[in-house]
Amino acid sequence: MQEYSDREAKIQKMLFGPQLGILLYSVVDLNIPRLLASGPKTAEELASESSSVPDKLERVLLALETEKLFAYNEQTRQFSNTSITECLLNEQFAKFVKLSLNPYRYEFYSVFPEVLKSEKTAPELKFNQTFNDFISQRPELLEEYIATYKMFIKIVANDIAPHIDLRNSRKVIEVGGRDGTLLNELAKVYRDFTGTIYEQTVFRNFVEKNISDYGHGERIKVASGNFVDAVPEGFDTVILKCAISEYNNQQLENILKNCRRAIEHGNKLFLTDHILDRHDQSTYKLVSQLDIYDLIVSEGRIRTRQELEQIFDRSGFRITNYQPVKRLFVVEATAV
Repeated sequence: MQEYSDREAKIQKMLFGPQLGILLYSVVDLNIPRLLASGPKTAEELASESSSVPDKLERVLLALETEKLFAYNEQTRQFSNTSITECLLNEQFAKFVKLSLNPYRYEFYSVFPEVLKSEKTAPELKFNQTFNDFISQRPELLEEYIATYKMFIKIVANDIAPHIDLRNSRKVIEVGGRDGTLLNELAKVYRDFTGTIYEQTVFRNFVEKNISDYGHGERIKVASGNFVDAVPEGFDTVILKCAISEYNNQQLENILKNCRRAIEHGNKLFLTDHILDRHDQSTYKLVSQLDIYDLIVSEGRIRTRQELEQIFDRSGFRITNYQPVKRLFVVEATAV
């Protein structure tokens, strides 16, 4: 009986996962952890400072207390941060949490059973749009998306840079670079190349601003287009990022073949991406969940080493090295 009860409790905990997620999103959106940074406060005080309803806010905080996200003193009726919610005082991490738990995701989740029976993605079923069209029409959400992406790349850039060796590169193109943070970070380390960031038009303004903020206007340019259809040619190095997990196998093969035409025999391509490896317990749980997100919003997937190697081989590349970096891999390939 005890064994069954334990199993049942585990499933019950999963039942409340979406609800806890939206509660956490709401308190971050109301800046509750930051309001508590100066010390314990009652729900009434927090509600006054966050323009919320005291009784409702108190019930939310008490529910989150059961997950140790806040502490509650019954005598003073005051709430305080715990070591968990103190993490949310980091503005960049708080932005990441807000994007990850944004209510738009729940709209996608609501049609997921239909996704499993259809060739369409959740944005197509729910809004009759691709994810990129969906996000491009919501400027505030797009800005959050780019800010979170930039934060992530900046965190890993110093660890990635030694494994993307551009010492002998002179003309580098980054394909699918979102706002171009990685190439700009690499340009701080390797000073002898000129670069082009090739991305979809929706990201162009972000790329241009980023290049200007880094002061790399003389070295790095922007080109816009659909890399499934074509990639500008005349380069000696290609950098691909995690955006490839948004594409199905045929689309990825087209992207890689276009990248192959952009460079000469013997030139290098570097890919930074997650790799699905069920035997790597340090990454598998996270990466498998990221793979499901790709399943929800796109036609793509996160691939195993074998799957990557097969697609690279068909596209004119030979993978020569995998370098793990902070739950990512830097994959090095040679044009053949």
